[in-house]
Amino acid sequence: MITETVRKEAENKLPTVINRYFDEAGIDSYPLRFQVLLKCRRRLSHLFEISECPKKITPNLKAIEKMYKEFTRKTPLRERLVKIKNKKKRKSILPSKNDMRILAEAVALAEKNNLILVTDDGDYLEFKDEIEQMFSNIKITNIFDLINQSHLLSKN
Repeated sequence: MITETVRKEAENKLPTVINRYFDEAGIDSYPLRFQVLLKCRRRLSHLFEISECPKKITPNLKAIEKMYKEFTRKTPLRERLVKIKNKKKRKSILPSKNDMRILAEAVALAEKNNLILVTDDGDYLEFKDEIEQMFSNIKITNIFDLINQSHLLSKN
C-alpha cells in the first residue's frame, strides 16, 4: 500500500536521492544522472499504478510526535536525533511533519496487517528497534538491503 503522502514524498525526493548516491559514488556524469532519474520515475509511476492506495486513513500524528519528543529526553536517542539533524541540515532535531505523518499512516495501516516500511530515511532507520518495539506490526527495512537481497535471490 502506498498512501498519497508517501507518493508525494517519493516523487519530490527522487532527484535528491539519486544525486546524493551519484555524489557519494563520485560520478559526475549529469546525462547519466538524468537517464537514471527518468528510468526511476517511470518505475515509480508503474509502482504507483499497480499499488493499492488506501482511501481513508486516520493517522495519530500526536502519538508519533510524542514518541520523538520522548526520544529527546534520553541522551543516546537525543544524540542520534542531533546526528540526523546535522546530516539533513535542518533546524529542528525532530523529523519533519511529513516524515512523522508517514510513520503515523504506517502505524494506522499496521493496525489491520503487518507492514514493512521500506526507506532510506534516518528518521526511521536510526530508530528502527525503538519503532518496531513500540509498534509490533511494523518492520522497517532499508531500501538498499532489500535491493541487495533481491539481487542475491535472483542469482540463485
